[in-house]
Amino acid sequence: MPKTQGTAMPQGPQSLGDTGWTRKNVYNVPNAISMARLASGPVIAWLVLSEQWGVALVSLAISGASDWADGYMAKRYNQSSVLGSYLDPLADKALIGCVVGALGYQGSLPGALVALIIGRDVVLLSGAFVHRFRAVGWRWPGFAEFFRVSSATSSSSPGGIQPATPDQPASSTGFDHRGSTSAKDTQDARHVSMVTDAATVNPAGVIQQGLNEPQTGQAAEGKGSIPPAVFVQPLYISKVNTCFQLLLVGGCLSSSWYAWPLQEAILVLGAVTGSLTLASCAAYVRVFFKGNVK
Repeated sequence: MPKTQGTAMPQGPQSLGDTGWTRKNVYNVPNAISMARLASGPVIAWLVLSEQWGVALVSLAISGASDWADGYMAKRYNQSSVLGSYLDPLADKALIGCVVGALGYQGSLPGALVALIIGRDVVLLSGAFVHRFRAVGWRWPGFAEFFRVSSATSSSSPGGIQPATPDQPASSTGFDHRGSTSAKDTQDARHVSMVTDAATVNPAGVIQQGLNEPQTGQAAEGKGSIPPAVFVQPLYISKVNTCFQLLLVGGCLSSSWYAWPLQEAILVLGAVTGSLTLASCAAYVRVFFKGNVK
């Protein structure tokens, strides 16, 4: 059947490099730090189960500090990326989930609190995948397209619309050979200014910033490409919750090592952490039902 003029033809299978997984976006210091934190979760959990409390506490302190270090390195050396914005909270969830699970199995934390902390993260991660499936039209487009982190324009043309970073909104940089903006570039820039004003919230517990690409399968098919994931930032209450979760597991390790802090303090810290976990989960549910997840 002949091609119809003006109708976008579906694209063939894409490689990871074509969907934004470039060497610059993947192999950088912030992502390496996040990956190290993610891998440390099972190791620290094994140390807990082996009752090597001192080594586990020091390892947890280093891993917890890396949560600040990867963000600092990304801003300091301009290495922020869409991939990194997802990898950072995933590493936090893996670290805390593994250690909390080990402490629960060992008996240092009540089972209800362990189920609450891990259950919240499972729900948020599942929501992120459901959100992405909805964006690609409730079908499996292939691994590379499902995990696309840049638009087809930005990954194939240096003059196209680039994905947003925390310090730099998405913009179009195309100019003609005379140094003036062409009519098409002016139209693209006007479109970018319209779509970058919005911020949405991802079910995984993060505020989405940057290009607000069409999030329905029909829209994606109409353009002939699948909308990419966008740069994400956690809500403030999620950051506070992560800090208290790290304090809680650190307090449990310290208490088991040399009996400080006292069990009464651990109980209070556990109650505060549980309340923050519920509050942060409720915040994202409220945002979701208010229609801010698009």
